[in-house]
Amino acid sequence: MNSAAELRRSIETCRLSHVAYDEHYRWLKDRIDDALDGFSPRIEGLIGPSRAGKSMLLEALEQDYPAKRVDGVRDVPVLRVKLPPAITPKLFPAELLKALKVPIPAKVKTSGELLGRVCEQFKLAGTRVLLLDEASHFVEPGARVPPRAAGDMVKSLSDDANLSIFATGIPHLERLFQSNEQLRLRASARRMFKPYNFAEAEDRMAFAQCVRTYADLFDRYGWPIDMDFAALVKQCYFHCGGLIGVLSAFMRELCIRKRGESPRPLTLADCLDAAQRAEGTGHALHKPFQSEEVSAAELNQAYGYVLETYGLPTRGKR
Repeated sequence: MNSAAELRRSIETCRLSHVAYDEHYRWLKDRIDDALDGFSPRIEGLIGPSRAGKSMLLEALEQDYPAKRVDGVRDVPVLRVKLPPAITPKLFPAELLKALKVPIPAKVKTSGELLGRVCEQFKLAGTRVLLLDEASHFVEPGARVPPRAAGDMVKSLSDDANLSIFATGIPHLERLFQSNEQLRLRASARRMFKPYNFAEAEDRMAFAQCVRTYADLFDRYGWPIDMDFAALVKQCYFHCGGLIGVLSAFMRELCIRKRGESPRPLTLADCLDAAQRAEGTGHALHKPFQSEEVSAAELNQAYGYVLETYGLPTRGKR
C-alpha cells in the first residue's frame, strides 16, 4: 500500500473525538449506566443539524455495550435502531424486531400487537436502552403516523418495556415532543448538538484541534497541507460552518490522490478542488479556498447560515 492509500485509510477510519462530542457522549453513557444499574427509565432527545456527529455518537455507545450470548440466550442490553423514512405504525415495531434479529410474526395484524411483541422480546433480551437514530423521521412529511400517535408509541414502549429511549434527529424532532404532552412531560429537556461557533474562543480552539488532528495525518504520510495553519482553520470553518462531519467529508476528499502520484505538499489549489467536490454548508456566497484570506464577518455568516438552515437559536449552550 503506497503512502496515498495509507493516508486515505487513516483519514477514513479516524473516529474524531472532540469537545462537543465528548460532552454528549459522557452524559448519555452515564444515563445508559444508570439504566443498566436498575434506575428509572429516561427519555432523552439529542437534537442537532445533519453532520454534527449524532449518529457517530450512537454508534460509539452501541459498541460500548455489545450484544452477547449468555447460556445460549442472546443478551442485548443496548440496542441501536436507525429509523427509515416514511415511517408507518407497523414499520416502527418491525424495525425494532429486525434489529433484535427476531422474526416478524406474519399473523399479527395491528401495530399494537407488534409493539406488544417488541416489549416481550426486549424483556427476553434484557434490553434496557434503545438508541433511536434519525427519530426525526417520525415527524417528516412522508411519515404515515401522526406526531401525537408517534409520541404515544415511544411513551408506551418506554413504560411497558421499562426502557430508556435516547432519540436523535435534526431540529424538527422537537415536534415529536411538542405534539404529545405526556411524552414531553416524561422526557428530559432536549440536548442541543450545535456546530462550533468561531466567534467563541473555546469553540474556536476545539474546532482548530479537529483540523490539527487531520493535518497531522497528512504530515505523517508525506502529504503536508502547505498553508499557514491559522489560515487553514479559517478556510475549513468557512467550508463547514462548524459542522465536524462536513469537515471530515472535506478531508476525505482532499486525501484522494491520483494513482501513482508521488507524495508532495498539498496546495491551496488542491484544497479548492477538494472543496468543490465535497458538499459544504450550501451557502451560495461561501467560496472557501478561493484565497488565503477569510474575514471574521464571513466566518460568522457561515455559522449563522447553518443555524438558520436548521431553525436553531443563535444563542445558548450546546
